Amino acid sequence: ASSQSIRRTAPPPAPRPRNDAAARPSMAALLTTLVCLVLAATAAAPPPRYAVEVSRTGPGGMNVLFDSVHHPETTDFAHNFGPSHVRLLDGVDALVIRSCVHRPGCSTPGNPDVITLVKRTVTGPVDLSNLQSEFEKNSLDKVILRPQGADEQCGVQDPRITVDRRTGTYLMAYTAYGDGTANPTACSNATACGPTWPHCSRCCKSTKTKVVMSKTPEVASSWVRVNRTGDVGFDAKSTATLVRDTPPHFQWTGTGSVRSWQANDLLPWAA
Repeated sequence: ASSQSIRRTAPPPAPRPRNDAAARPSMAALLTTLVCLVLAATAAAPPPRYAVEVSRTGPGGMNVLFDSVHHPETTDFAHNFGPSHVRLLDGVDALVIRSCVHRPGCSTPGNPDVITLVKRTVTGPVDLSNLQSEFEKNSLDKVILRPQGADEQCGVQDPRITVDRRTGTYLMAYTAYGDGTANPTACSNATACGPTWPHCSRCCKSTKTKVVMSKTPEVASSWVRVNRTGDVGFDAKSTATLVRDTPPHFQWTGTGSVRSWQANDLLPWAA
């Protein structure tokens, strides 16, 4: 699930030095801290909560990846957000990113969200002061998933990727944004609505989780949409999946309130 800022109810621990090269995190550790909550237990009071974040500030200032405004050479997309990390089976770190080609009218039928995959080009500890240089450009040829059907016509969003290392299969949950009841021909191009999202509310009014699978994640044509079943709410917006070496597997679904689910074969889910 995507990270949420949570108000601290207790003072945070003393900061660690940030420029100790020997203490640089691995990419897996870096991305893990972005989505975890730490519960600091005390004997005299209920456990306070802390939001765990990775500092984005390096010696040169703000360390932002794929900044289309200040560093357009790093991306072909105006919007680059909502990344999810996976360590590929060959050991290479990669991000899947929700991307929009144009800034105005993002998440509309004429300018829907797509999902890209970019790889880290170096190995070893992460250099937070120069993180952008460690990744490929987020270019148009990195798109691995595009909208398909009326219920995705406004975008495929919020990717959450993992891999079943037993079978070599990558699973990616994403939010399908559109309207399954809309007339596809009336909402399928830039002239159907726009130029901004409010003008497209008749075409962009439903969200749900879908899942795709692939054994070759960089090949767009290899991703296959799978049919899943489950208790009411299992396919609500925003889903992350934990694939274990042995069942059961787990998923967490929802925004605002989050529900947990489990399954033995990754397709039917029970609360």
